[in-house]
Amino acid sequence: MTYVFFGMETDAMLSRYLFEVVSMALRTELAGFKARNPSLRDVGLRRAGESFQHSMVARIATRLTADKADRETAVATQRATGQALMLIKQSLVDEAFGALQTRLVSTRRAARRVVRSAYQDGMQAGDKVNLNRPLSDRDLPLLP
Repeated sequence: MTYVFFGMETDAMLSRYLFEVVSMALRTELAGFKARNPSLRDVGLRRAGESFQHSMVARIATRLTADKADRETAVATQRATGQALMLIKQSLVDEAFGALQTRLVSTRRAARRVVRSAYQDGMQAGDKVNLNRPLSDRDLPLLP
């Protein structure tokens, strides 16, 4: 499967980094889940593993959505007080994406039967994933 990150270069790089963090966390946490549940076999293992991964990804998506809303609120507050630079990045990305004449649509998935205990374990695993930026101004040493 191929993924394409579209946007400004730094945003696309951060998206790829975040994608890799989540992918590694999924693999690591799923292996741990399987190791903690040696009695699961065959179809039961597959269903439990799918429930675990589904809930872990759902929890991570919820966290990312909340983080985005927090950032947008902070920017709106700064904008209202005149302390923020005007961001035109999104409009530039929207224009470039529109030029591709690609239309994205959402689809509905069929209801999924989950293994409740595996689903709850996945939610907890999703809370443990570090979604912070790899570097921030606080991480940089101050110059003398």
